[in-house]
Amino acid sequence: MHSSQFGEHVAGFANDGHIPTIVNYCQHTDANDLNPWWQVDLQSTYNITSVTIANRFDDKPAVGHRLSDTSILVYNSTPSVLTEFTLCKFIPGVFGCTIRTFECDGVAIGRWVRITKPTEYLVLCEVEVTGTEI
Repeated sequence: MHSSQFGEHVAGFANDGHIPTIVNYCQHTDANDLNPWWQVDLQSTYNITSVTIANRFDDKPAVGHRLSDTSILVYNSTPSVLTEFTLCKFIPGVFGCTIRTFECDGVAIGRWVRITKPTEYLVLCEVEVTGTEI
């Protein structure tokens, strides 16, 4: 699930098991979404230890900045404005056109993982959550 959708770039593209190299197969929020997010329901509670994110790395390297200042949040209950969360990781600065793995900064236990950023598009080509089921 994501906060908005640009064209045919559905939320499921971010966790379909394929790491594409072009945006055609990546999740993508709408241009007018100024607080975009993407989330996955893990269907059970996990102690989440790391999250791997693949950004697009096609022939447009200038898009590497689109994952700037990204947060990885973990929720015990359905995410909403009022739901408490644990910050797994804040990723400051430019992400780049690459694949990166982020270890959670502390204990992050929950069922939902949300990736969010404060401005413009959110494009995720693949997200892999690692942890131990509780």
